[in-house]
Amino acid sequence: MAAVALPWFIWSWVALGSAIPDTLVIKLFAGWGMWNFTNGWQLYLGLYPFFTIVSAVMPVLGLMGLLAWVPARVRAGRTASAVARLDAFAGLAAGGVAYYIAYTQLGVSPYHWYYAPTITALSIAAAALIGWAACRFRHGVLRWIALSTATSSAAFAALLLALVRVHGMPWAQSPIMSNGTTPGEYARMGQELHKRVGSATVGSADEIGTLAYFCHCTITDGFVDRGYIPDQIRQREEQLSPVSRWLLRLNYRYFDRSATPRPLDYQLHRVPGPGPDPILTGSSRWASTNHFELGDLRAPAP
Repeated sequence: MAAVALPWFIWSWVALGSAIPDTLVIKLFAGWGMWNFTNGWQLYLGLYPFFTIVSAVMPVLGLMGLLAWVPARVRAGRTASAVARLDAFAGLAAGGVAYYIAYTQLGVSPYHWYYAPTITALSIAAAALIGWAACRFRHGVLRWIALSTATSSAAFAALLLALVRVHGMPWAQSPIMSNGTTPGEYARMGQELHKRVGSATVGSADEIGTLAYFCHCTITDGFVDRGYIPDQIRQREEQLSPVSRWLLRLNYRYFDRSATPRPLDYQLHRVPGPGPDPILTGSSRWASTNHFELGDLRAPAP
């Protein structure tokens, strides 16, 4: 794995100016008040209780499987055994746990997609463990445990299929989400924005993806324009310990710190409540009604 990943990190460090994604520096500044990655699951549990619980079932099974695998693997030692077949899946589960611990220590904001690597890794490990147990234990109590687990997993899969049917396809918005408006509303807003700005450069209010795709214009912010990064680095350096500061400087050793942001022609602002233009007004499961206002930053004609 290191042989595959290391060349990329070295090339990225020298050619792109950073071995790690710039988003790590940016996201460390994005605060959600009292909510962070550690307690963010409580936020989603309060907003989307059913879907949050369903999302946690397989990861919890995967974590339990990892805890059960460790002593079994220690007892097996270097001998070839059935439990050794789970090594790769146990490694995947351990990686998911390590990822969770790392993000907890970083104290980043609880963006819902940040939980996806841990959920995915532990869910895959759980599926592998359930299949292995169902085939391995065919007698006595262990057989009934394995069969019960497999049956529960089948029921869980059926529940997910039912949720897909009830929620409809394609989804208008995700069951768990943290966006200001729905993708469909962003598509409508983007098309309207294109009529107003053409190919001009627009400063983002917060969320870009779908809006920029349908606008066919340049929507930019610190995630898109690396001209914002030098100031972000300086701010972060002031908050870090000497060792962490040295590591950050080492990472950006080959980065052009003279870069400046691209000049903006317009600036979008997200404002609570409905706006005068219904086309630029939206809402979501996460956010109440809000609207965009477009500020013109171009110098007035003489």
